Amino acid sequence: MNDAEQAVDLITQHQQSPKGTLKISCAIGFCHHYLTPIISEYCQLYPNVNLDLELTDKSVDVIADGYDLVIRATTNLNDSYLICKKIYTSYIYTVASKEYLLKHGTPHHPHQLTQHDCLTYSNLKHPDKWQFIDQQQQTFTVNVREKMRCNNANMHLSMVQAGHGICRLPGFYLDELLKHNRVETLFMQLPMQQVDVFALYPSRKHLSAKVRRFIDLVSNRLQSN
Repeated sequence: MNDAEQAVDLITQHQQSPKGTLKISCAIGFCHHYLTPIISEYCQLYPNVNLDLELTDKSVDVIADGYDLVIRATTNLNDSYLICKKIYTSYIYTVASKEYLLKHGTPHHPHQLTQHDCLTYSNLKHPDKWQFIDQQQQTFTVNVREKMRCNNANMHLSMVQAGHGICRLPGFYLDELLKHNRVETLFMQLPMQQVDVFALYPSRKHLSAKVRRFIDLVSNRLQSN
């Protein structure tokens, strides 16, 4: 009976024209680097939908704060009452500028980060504990030495390029810098840690047309890249 109800809902939703206000919370960097053109296309396709878009990397309460959809990047999605759909996969890089490495030396193993200036991301639960994967596929943690703690990845990248330390960020923040060799990647001899981007929403049942069409559009565009 549940399957039949969901099938009827799905048919009805696809027949509906998306309308109303779509309230979204999205990670800042991922939106800037990947979602901006998709959001623009969505607005053109569905002019009867108004967007209420909040860019933040902090955790939000989807139901209490009235969000239709939340987009977040994580290495470990906690169990919750939310429905999740993976929409993108990237990897985490540890990077520094050539100037910093010439001045302070190049660490060849993550354990050496205890002797280096590190720029940590304050929205994480434990910003000064960086996780890596060894050659045996075992996870280990390094308590890094913090030079600066900040909640904005763009600030991290500015400080890295100015030679002030080493940072660790998902690849979607670093695409242009890596493409033009503006930063050096470290520890590439080790397996890379994966970070997934999820669309989170309260319930698959009675999912409105405006939400479903947005998720479908994002998934299709990101998979084609």
